[in-house]
Amino acid sequence: MVDKAREAGVLVQALGRALLDGTRDLKTIPPLIIKIVDHELWRYRVDPSSGREYEFRSWNEFVITSGPDGLGTTREQLRGVCRESKPALDALDRAEQNKVGRPSKTLDNIQGFPSGTSEASALRRLRKDRPDLHTEVLAERLSAHAAMVKAGFRPRTVTVRIADPESVAKALHKHMTPDDLAALRDLL
Repeated sequence: MVDKAREAGVLVQALGRALLDGTRDLKTIPPLIIKIVDHELWRYRVDPSSGREYEFRSWNEFVITSGPDGLGTTREQLRGVCRESKPALDALDRAEQNKVGRPSKTLDNIQGFPSGTSEASALRRLRKDRPDLHTEVLAERLSAHAAMVKAGFRPRTVTVRIADPESVAKALHKHMTPDDLAALRDLL
């Protein structure tokens, strides 16, 4: 336990330095976040130089508490520096997850209650119900939306310019089966 706590101290210290140093060390942040979240190293650690112990009950408390105790930043800033790394964004989402049950306030459809349209919400659903597709999205072989459609969690949609009937017809011919087009003609 002591070795893990000291390792946690070293990694959290490295993450704090990378956040402070800015652009020079930004590429080191996503892998550090993944390791710290995956092993829950943010919960308890020992500072390697002073031997001081730090303990946090929640990820949010760890993130917003000023250093050297916590990171002294915001969840939004962490997401910003990790925006190019889907695995790091997924790790942040896992760390930020609340306890099971209805939230104290209802969120809008982008934020994810009951099932939002954001990429984070899609990753959350895929992680829970379709880990195979979740892995594909993290490896960037599939978009989060495409994985949700493939899993049957979202319907397939297309966007058309309704001011141009010819454009609508082309889009519908391209994306609909002949049977669906016949059913649409009957409805119109």
